Order: sequence, then C-alpha cells, then structure tokens
Amino acid sequence: MYIKSAFEEIHRGERILDIYSPDMVNAQQDLIFLTKNSAQEAGLIYAARQKLLLLGMTETQINQVVKTGKAFYSLAVYSPYDGHVHDAAHSLMSGPPDPKVATGVTANLPLSIKEGMYVQQGQTLFNVANAHMLWALIKIENSSVAGLKLNQPVEITFPDLPGKTIQGKVDFIEPTLQKGDKTTTIRVYVHNMDHALKVNSIINATIQTGETNGLWIPRTSIYSLGQTNIVWLKSGPVYSAHKVITGTSTGNEVEIKSGLSLTDSLASNAQYLTDSESFIKTEGK
Repeated sequence: MYIKSAFEEIHRGERILDIYSPDMVNAQQDLIFLTKNSAQEAGLIYAARQKLLLLGMTETQINQVVKTGKAFYSLAVYSPYDGHVHDAAHSLMSGPPDPKVATGVTANLPLSIKEGMYVQQGQTLFNVANAHMLWALIKIENSSVAGLKLNQPVEITFPDLPGKTIQGKVDFIEPTLQKGDKTTTIRVYVHNMDHALKVNSIINATIQTGETNGLWIPRTSIYSLGQTNIVWLKSGPVYSAHKVITGTSTGNEVEIKSGLSLTDSLASNAQYLTDSESFIKTEGK
C-alpha cells in the first residue's frame, strides 16, 4: 500500500498499491505462451491482451510482459482518478460517515484496508472523491416544471458564503419523482477548482425560464384548500372566497390562469381572512 490514510490526495497515474493475483499471473503466462509459440494466432493474442486489460493491467505493463517474457507476480496498480481518498468503511459517498469524520477528527485517519490483507474480485477497497467538479441539486415545485428546459441560465448563491455567486445552466432534469416527492430535481454541474464549496452545502438558485404574460398576484393572496386554491375577492364592503386556477409561480408571485380579471380587488393576506372563517364556500367566476 502506498496510501495509508483517508483524505490523502492522489493523482491519475499515481502508483497506489501492489497486488498479487493468481488469475492475473495465469493470464499473463497464457499471453507469453501464445506470443512465443503461436505468433500467427492474432485473434488469440488479441483476446489474451484484452483479458489482461479487463483484469486491470495497463497497455504499458502488457507490452512489458510480452517484451521480457516474464509475468508480474506483484502487479502495480495505478489510480485512474484525481481526488482524495475516502475509506470504504466510512465513506461520505457510500453511507453514514464515521463518527471521527463527523466530529472533524480526520488527520491521519487510517484506512480499513491494510497491507497484506486478502481482497476479493469486485471488492471496494476505498473511494476516490474529486471535489473539483460538483453537482448542485435543485428542487423545483412541480407547478413550475413546465417552464424548465436544458441549458437555461442558473444563478446560484450560498447562505454561508455571502457575496459568492456562481453562474451555470440546467444540465440535467431528473425524469422520475421520488416516492411522495412533490418536487422535480435538476442538476447543475459546478466547477470548484479553488475548493471553496463544500459537499452538502445549502444553496439558493434562480433559474431564468423566460417571460410569461398573464395575470400575476402575490403568493400571500392565495390560500390552498388541498386540491382547490382560493382568493378573497372584495365586493363592496365584504370579501367572499373565490376559486382560482393557478399556473407558474416565481418568487413571491403566482400566475392566475382563470378565476380573476384585471379589475378585481383582492385581500392581500388570504390566510388572515381564512382563519377568521369557520366555513368556506367558494364561488367560481
């Protein structure tokens, strides 16, 4: 093992461990035998090389085996990624974090995998996280999804980082909803080369979806009765509840698709009037 502790930084092409595998040795010996005794069998030699590539050897290592006629019994493994190491036993990427990590005790935290241990094919030894590129996951109310499209401009701000603003675009709109979820999730890919942003940070996002002409009223003027939305419409000295059909919402305003006209006067605080009524009977318009 050439890495010992969690959160060590590693780079693509860096030697991270040496491993002995009987299957790897046998596959190398098969390639050596073919190149020495059946050089005309190009298909078999190609298949033998592909097998070694799939087992994790590099082209350089395979060429060295063919050139020397000797198999690697202890095979060097090089990192295919840039990033920092997370122990598979308490990785932040694969489940609840280790208590030591949660309390900030991260210096020289040893990896669970130790030199000399036996490992199995397909076993995760550790994870590598690259914080240079992050996803911003943004929850959008389903009533506003109709206005979403790929590549729309997104402005991201951070409550914990006043003045920090990132400009991005809608890179992906998740096609399915989580069970019981009333929002749609979109993703924005964020460059984080200076490591100023931390994973799991809370963000605010503003998405430019274009302009919609129509009748817009303050969000506070609407009260939801479940599947029905009402406003309190003024008629002379009294207010009466009227059903409205809403559309897109943005900021503190909501689009009204039907139920109101431009000349109507509304109560600015529907919650206040609703609380004062023990029974609500809606009237359409």
